[in-house]
Amino acid sequence: RAAIWTEELDRAARDVSSSFWVDTLAHARSVLGETTDLRFLIGADQVKAFHRWHEYKRILELASPVVMLREPLGTRAALEDALIETEAWTTSERTAWLEFVASMPVVKISATDVRSSLATGVQPDPGALSPAVERFIREHGLYRSPETNT
Repeated sequence: RAAIWTEELDRAARDVSSSFWVDTLAHARSVLGETTDLRFLIGADQVKAFHRWHEYKRILELASPVVMLREPLGTRAALEDALIETEAWTTSERTAWLEFVASMPVVKISATDVRSSLATGVQPDPGALSPAVERFIREHGLYRSPETNT
């Protein structure tokens, strides 16, 4: 029982100049209500810099993160070390982040790499996208670089 929320794509279609994840979550919360359990997937590498996200504390009030381990932070220990190095998180906050780690094998696919490949016209790594998703992305011109126009 999951759904894909297209708020950010819809906002981009309206040519809104800035888009923040907190705005997307706040809109989802207003539509779905307080009793709906909202979660968001976040790569372990992004957790390290999460304190720099716009209104990051509000994001955590609106939804619970699910941390996906991936290289170079492919283990809980590596994530913990990275959180200690940033010095942005207290001991209790680091512990909380580690409790959000999904218990599953590490996937070696990066959304950033996939978007970069698509923007430059390069074929993403095999298995990174299902054929239907890749077709949708290409048909709708998502992630396209103005220079490549592909």
